[in-house]
Amino acid sequence: MLDRWLSPEVLEWQALEASGSYPPRESLKSRSYEMLAHAEQLLSQPPSELSLADVITTLRRAIDRRVRDLNSVYSFRSIPFSDKPSDSLFLLESLGIIRSHMLQRLIDIRNAVEHEDVAPPGHETCKVFAEFTWYFLRSTDRMLENVPDSFYFRPDWDNDDNFETYMLTVDYGPENNWKPRLWGWIAAEMLSDGSVSEWICLKVEKIETRKEIAERRGYDDAVGKSNDLLIHAEVRGPASALAKITQAYFSVI
Repeated sequence: MLDRWLSPEVLEWQALEASGSYPPRESLKSRSYEMLAHAEQLLSQPPSELSLADVITTLRRAIDRRVRDLNSVYSFRSIPFSDKPSDSLFLLESLGIIRSHMLQRLIDIRNAVEHEDVAPPGHETCKVFAEFTWYFLRSTDRMLENVPDSFYFRPDWDNDDNFETYMLTVDYGPENNWKPRLWGWIAAEMLSDGSVSEWICLKVEKIETRKEIAERRGYDDAVGKSNDLLIHAEVRGPASALAKITQAYFSVI
């Protein structure tokens, strides 16, 4: 395989979902909703300090269960870029999956209630946290319903004349052991034989020009330039590129 360097411009292209490989995982989804339903039932009754403490604890368990279920599918710790946060919530935030502020507030309140014998927040505040938990579960449901094994980058339809000419499909995700491979069409000037700072390091398995493919097939599809490149390659780095590819992957779910 050949070492080549790809322009990071491709990481600014639109990220669009290509395919997913997992069937729905209703059993994983349902347990967190059962916990949320228990908390909502408590909130529908006359409030007491004990019942509101139970609400806070149960909501925290519902979210913790969903985070663990997501990790069982995606194996977040296996994602290949350095300096990942050790805290699970901050890790999910770094991947663009969640925002951690409200979650952290709920965790802090639950810890104070459970470990320091602090009184729980009032009924209305607990209802806000229950609603937040519902939104958290709904926003992550799709991650358990469809787990992509590939996605693709394309130039922006509105702002780039090359939308129909260039595209890169990225095979990635837990089914691919979080080892990104890409293939597709790029302009010749987007690939360098020598190392370029901040460019994407590739191990190229195959590379052909449009002209070479046209000659081999015996016809020209009249798209793009004759020196455009069709590449098949493994992505090796740098860490910044792997991070952006990973964020793009989760953005299409």
